[in-house]
Amino acid sequence: MLNKRSSAALAQLKELLQALESLDRLRIQRTQLNKATKREISATRNRYAFITGLIAGVFIAIALFIVTGEYILQRVDFEIFVLFDVFYFVFSSLICMVIFLLLWEKGALKHFSERTVVRINSEVQEERDRLLKATREILDSEAITQTNISLEYLTPKAIEIFQSYIQTGQCDTVREAAYIFEIDLKNSRNRYAKFFHNHESLVSQERTYIEEKGGH
Repeated sequence: MLNKRSSAALAQLKELLQALESLDRLRIQRTQLNKATKREISATRNRYAFITGLIAGVFIAIALFIVTGEYILQRVDFEIFVLFDVFYFVFSSLICMVIFLLLWEKGALKHFSERTVVRINSEVQEERDRLLKATREILDSEAITQTNISLEYLTPKAIEIFQSYIQTGQCDTVREAAYIFEIDLKNSRNRYAKFFHNHESLVSQERTYIEEKGGH
């Protein structure tokens, strides 16, 4: 049977857990958005490379026909020449595509590539700003700022463990739960010890992200 202290502690932890889970969802959405943006940039680059290679291949094939067509047709059948010209077109297109991609990666097409990146990023900037604002609001919320839990333990998994301590009657307050948790982590056999000793907390990660984006 829970007493008033343990009930209050569980209510506090529930609110904190909800905030952390929301924070984690925002982080996942941001990561997915960044991955989607990179895929779009890559797809756009490949599309430009394909178009460039296609156009270049057509011009090269036409040039080959104009320059050598009459000479070659005197020595081989027309069908053979067409097959050769098609092969030359495909080969030239592939070479031009590879050259375009290499120039893009080396920065030789910097002005063109930067405009492409800026354009694609601008299309998702509103969503990025929304995620940034929501992340900042959670980090500034009372659930996060007024907790007496150590920063390194502000992750959903740690809060769930704190809840289990109180629910099983091992303690009545959040502070006591944190104390028990620290003792458990010192036990080398605790399955969470390695994780929490080598893992930056969710709140710490998101605060670093906010600072990199210009702070509050």
